[in-house]
Amino acid sequence: MRTTINRLYEHQSRQPRELFVVDEVTTDCVFSVEALLHNSLAKHRVRGEWFHLVGDEVQTAVGKCRDLAEKFNRYSKVKIIADHFAQLVSSAEVVSVSDDAIAWAKEYEKSQYVITSSQTVQERLSSLIIDALQKGFDVSSIGRMQTKRSSTFNLDGFRKNCPDLYNLFYKRSEMKVVGKFRLIPQIQLVKDFHDDSSLVDFHNTLTDALNALDRYEAGEIKITELKNPYLDLKASKRQAQADKEIAMDNLKSLCGQAGGIKGICHWIRTEISKFRLDRDALRKTHPEIFKEFTERHSTPVFVVGAIPNWDSAKFLKDFD
Repeated sequence: MRTTINRLYEHQSRQPRELFVVDEVTTDCVFSVEALLHNSLAKHRVRGEWFHLVGDEVQTAVGKCRDLAEKFNRYSKVKIIADHFAQLVSSAEVVSVSDDAIAWAKEYEKSQYVITSSQTVQERLSSLIIDALQKGFDVSSIGRMQTKRSSTFNLDGFRKNCPDLYNLFYKRSEMKVVGKFRLIPQIQLVKDFHDDSSLVDFHNTLTDALNALDRYEAGEIKITELKNPYLDLKASKRQAQADKEIAMDNLKSLCGQAGGIKGICHWIRTEISKFRLDRDALRKTHPEIFKEFTERHSTPVFVVGAIPNWDSAKFLKDFD
């Protein structure tokens, strides 16, 4: 496991200036905490994993990191329990509702509310930025075009052209437990979220983004001023997605082996096995044939925040 000092040495090898540790936060969920912290600091990004923070912003970031670490350290124990029950076939029993179940259902719905609200405004912002790009405006400080690569296996083509291999690798899979978690909609809660004190910061972020949209459409600001509202909403959505997963796993742990919680959720799990093509085995034993029927796709996408919005001369001057 890499320590803080190990990472300091790794980063120092790429930096002409001497680096030093300001603070240290311990967590078993390093990647989750790091990803969410990076999202929250996105508008301060200089390049890669480097951010330009000034004054109190450093301690604010450390505090955010510590809060995330504490949340995920508590969650890691719950996830172990939820993952254990996910491997068990559920019974016909339905657990009685409890105060904890009601509280976590509210957290789940609250997270979904933030995700949906953020996504709606993000799409409007993204649409305006793409429109400006297509009209020839300079959006280089907002983001850049990147290539999204994916691949699909042409199963029909493989079956028709290589029937013997298809029959050889088309096998029944091992038995496994599967089941979809479903929350029973708590419609009455949605109205409460508009006045929820824990969502004040999010509603401020949402209001700022909507104001930026209105001002841009009225010709009062430039397209570049839509970048930070977009990144702020993205950070809110990513945090809400993590909070939703935490709430879901807490509800799963309360379900145990039961098929749900009365009036709160359903979590029916059954053991199944089905026929499928063993692609891993095919790839290992017949790599050329696997490659022949693998279709690769490249799609251009515009990524907001891919290019940092910073003045390099000013940035370097701050360290002189």
